[in-house]
Amino acid sequence: MQKLLLYVCVLLMLCSAGGAVLFPASASALSCARIPTIEEAFENYDGVVVGTVEKVNRKKEWNELTISVRKSYKGVEKQNIVATEDMTWGALNGPSVKGTQYLFFLRKVDDRWQNPLCSPSKELSIQQDVPEFLHGKEELVLKPPVELTVSSNTQGALIYGIAGGVGGLALFGGILFWVLKSRRDKRSR
Repeated sequence: MQKLLLYVCVLLMLCSAGGAVLFPASASALSCARIPTIEEAFENYDGVVVGTVEKVNRKKEWNELTISVRKSYKGVEKQNIVATEDMTWGALNGPSVKGTQYLFFLRKVDDRWQNPLCSPSKELSIQQDVPEFLHGKEELVLKPPVELTVSSNTQGALIYGIAGGVGGLALFGGILFWVLKSRRDKRSR
């Protein structure tokens, strides 16, 4: 009887300790319980841009956004960038939408841009100007996108490469056919 009582006491202690860990008195779903002001966000984020979402690629757990940058105030120097965001949240009002203009506050993670969950990124209407705080900020000069062109020399090399590949396959097929035919002829003799 004493062993049973001891087991019950130990079980109750474990349950109460587990309850304190599993059900704390207060909790915050994210570390960003308070959204920063635009001034604080400008200081704390790596990139601040006004841009239009040109494309949204849905990945497994995130969206990959192709953004056409209209104005850059910090960190971004290219006219077109790719940024990731959580597919269920994105900007504070929901995941980013193709064709919509936003004020993005971005993080640089492993040389890639990210629109993090707690970012105060927000939608801007096309005629809506940037917030007052950014009016005095210097805009960065954006580098135009790099266009890849195929020169006529490259096209010629491509044609010769394809022709050589087809010729090589035909030669290999001919040799294989000859070897197999020779073996069959030897067996029939």
